[in-house]
Amino acid sequence: MNYTIKDIAEKAGVSIMTVSRVINNSGYVSMKTRIKVESVLKEMNYQPNLLARSLINRKSHFISIIVPDISNPFYAELTRGVEDITIQEGYDLIISSAHMNKDMELRQIETARSRMADGLILVLPELSETKILEMQNNIPLVVVDKYIKSNDISKIYLKQELGAYRAVQYLLEMGHRKIAFLSGLLNVHNNNVRKMGYIHALEDNRVPFDSSLILNGDFSFESGEKAFKTYMNMKNENRPTAIFSASDLMALGFMRCAYRHKVRIPEDVSIVGFDDIQISSIITPTLTTVRHPYLQMGNAASKLLMSKLGKNVLNSTILSLKNELIIRESVKDIKKI
Repeated sequence: MNYTIKDIAEKAGVSIMTVSRVINNSGYVSMKTRIKVESVLKEMNYQPNLLARSLINRKSHFISIIVPDISNPFYAELTRGVEDITIQEGYDLIISSAHMNKDMELRQIETARSRMADGLILVLPELSETKILEMQNNIPLVVVDKYIKSNDISKIYLKQELGAYRAVQYLLEMGHRKIAFLSGLLNVHNNNVRKMGYIHALEDNRVPFDSSLILNGDFSFESGEKAFKTYMNMKNENRPTAIFSASDLMALGFMRCAYRHKVRIPEDVSIVGFDDIQISSIITPTLTTVRHPYLQMGNAASKLLMSKLGKNVLNSTILSLKNELIIRESVKDIKKI
């Protein structure tokens, strides 16, 4: 049976207002009365109507995070970082995926707003800066892992060019000169800054950039498998000795196909990824990669949103976080050959 506040008040012999104050922990109620009401609530297994409460208080006590792909491990890590903080602050978290589609991004945002989300955390590469500026007039939001020029938008973003530069510099230090770049989506800023890091490392070491060593992908595991087929179709003398991949998932797709075709990593070709998703440290050989601190970025994004909900608005990027090169087993030192 679903009991109402009126039922609780009658059973406890108090007013409806008193019961409401106990449930919402607001207003003065004597300790004796509070204990009595709480006992009745427990006895009658009272479940508050959250929708009604949110309509009254104009607060739902939930946050919505929208990511490109729920199944992608690094978005799962970022989401866990967000959840760690929202739970501490008494908020529930609703997760949805926009599938790298601009229309779906807008639809998921409107769905969250219609459900009275108190705030949004957006990990949406397709959404325009103009649209974000327009939306934040209606709901508190934080943008994560997307380059934003405006200082009026709360954001958590790391400059990723240096991480990519270090990855390619490491390959060069290991003696590699013919290094391919396994690219993600060309219209995504993060991919392009990783490519710039790749190019700048080559330039600083007087290694000519070769456009034929750009392998096309879209950040997915499957596109890494397709890139391996492109690699195999190259003439032996044109094949790179090493590959820098714009994502771990693409690197892992490449590595699985390599294993199936008896192409040895790192003996035949070396590879470095970007993200440091958990499986990268478990596979054989373990993947050398650039760690993108998604868990900490999620923590920072959630704290930034909590500050906005508390009216203590901060708009700055968290600059203390940085990418880090994690050296494992997937790169061969060919200087010794």
